[in-house]
Parts: sequence; C-alpha cells; structure tokens
Amino acid sequence: MIRRLTAAAQSPLEEALVQRLVADLAAQTGDVRPIELQVVGAQLQREDIDTLDKYEYLGDSPKETLVQRFLAYVVKDCGPPNERLAWVVLYLLTDEDREHRLYRPFRTREDLEYELSLLKMPFEGPQLDLVLSILVGSGLVFEVPEEPEDRYQLVHDYLVSYVRQEQTPELMAELTAARHHPTQNQG
Repeated sequence: MIRRLTAAAQSPLEEALVQRLVADLAAQTGDVRPIELQVVGAQLQREDIDTLDKYEYLGDSPKETLVQRFLAYVVKDCGPPNERLAWVVLYLLTDEDREHRLYRPFRTREDLEYELSLLKMPFEGPQLDLVLSILVGSGLVFEVPEEPEDRYQLVHDYLVSYVRQEQTPELMAELTAARHHPTQNQG
C-alpha cells in the first residue's frame, strides 16, 4: 500500500525506508493503522524524507518524532495567537479513566468552552471556531454532526498519549482541580 501511494508522488520512498516504515508502524499492533500512516506519511512528505538515512537521522524513535512534529505543525497552522488554545483543545479531547487508561471522549463545543473557562483560558468565539476548523481539516479531530450540537473527538486512540505528552503537568493538575472544584475556579 505504501509503495502504491508513493509511486504517484513526486518523490517516491526508498525501498529500505518503506520496509522500516512498515516495521515501525506495525510494531505495536501488528497492523499498519491507516490514520497513523496518513499522519506519518504527511510529515515525511512535508519534511522531504525519502530515504532511510533521513528517517533515521530523526533519532531513536523517528515515527514518534514525526507524529509529534505533525501535531506541532497543525497547531502552528492555527496561528501564534491560537497555539496555546489549540494545544489545550487537543488536550481536552483526551481523558483518563479511574484505572488511568487514556481515552478519547466526545466533547461538544459547549463542553470545550466550559472547560476552557474553568482553566481561565482567554479566547473569543471566532478563535475557537478557527482552531476547531483547522483541527478537523487536518484530520486530527472528527466532527460528528449531531442535534442539538455537533461533537468533536480526537481521530484515533494512538494520538492520545502524544497529545498528553505535549501538556505540562501543571495544566493537567489545574484541569483536574478545576473539574473537581468548578466554583472555586470561575471568577
């Protein structure tokens, strides 16, 4: 599949790189997840990485590096004034259950606005619209049309840990405290 996708591209991938990508992408589950292939492939193309040497130059975990860079690229697309808002929105589209398992909750815009207000995160409606539009357009977030309000969800479980890695422990603690004591955090 990777060969077929890259054959039409202007810069096809070196065979050794294709073999390594398949191994890296299938390492956890034994299968290549299409969304992960999409994310890694987009970043390979963006960074003009078409040889195994260029891929390995990314360090010990090149696939993870590419996923992190993809997330950063999408957030950067939101514009400098909206980058923090975008990271926090992505974070709000993740959660942890009582057994400390990470998951991707559905959130309405109202849910997001409420949690942003708990964090005293300054934003205007058009900023949140822009951020959600870019996150959905990038393929990182699903928008699920529903009545009375659309819901948003991070596109795949494997992205949850990457998103959460980007957030400071302070933000995580602040959100946990705000969720447990909402009246103390609203001003």
